[in-house]
Amino acid sequence: MSFFDKIIKKLFPDGENQSTPSKLPVVTEQLKRSVKEQQHYKAWLYSEQHIGMTEKFSNAYWKKVNEIDSDIKAVVLDTPYSRGFAFFPHQSISDSDFRNFFDFLRDRMLEIGYRNNISDRRIFDRGSYVEAVEKHYLKPTVSYNELKQADQRYGNVLIELKSRDDKVTLLTLQSNIYAGRQYKEPLSFADLAGRLLTVE
Repeated sequence: MSFFDKIIKKLFPDGENQSTPSKLPVVTEQLKRSVKEQQHYKAWLYSEQHIGMTEKFSNAYWKKVNEIDSDIKAVVLDTPYSRGFAFFPHQSISDSDFRNFFDFLRDRMLEIGYRNNISDRRIFDRGSYVEAVEKHYLKPTVSYNELKQADQRYGNVLIELKSRDDKVTLLTLQSNIYAGRQYKEPLSFADLAGRLLTVE
């Protein structure tokens, strides 16, 4: 069970919204956007709607880091080997905006030199509802210094969008870093968050 899944379980102790899989997905498929979805995403970018979304999520993230209340509920993960953030649905943000921002985070990672290792969608039958988990998993381009240490940059990055009966329930981004002499020290997650959640 991931950190963010544990948060979900604590928020919804009755288990009704629990996102931890109790069995294997009924569908696992490569995540491919339809032509219509791609056009909608391009229009979303062209109309600069991503700017408003970035500002909202940035505000929620930095308020959470500084322990200030925010209209948009955010969770921050900060452990020795995993760092990340999660955003919950809010009435001011449509499901479509959440899905576009999910892909937008992937594109921002690509812009800073990461490669998309895999994008997929898993669908689970939970009995009373259907849960879908969309994922982008990205890795840094491999490079080494003079000591033959791998530059892990911000670590491997997992971006997930979870939904229940086509309604978004959670958006997460998590970086996982490595320890050992064969790896350079990772870059600051605060730096990554700043790059992803800053309007340029």
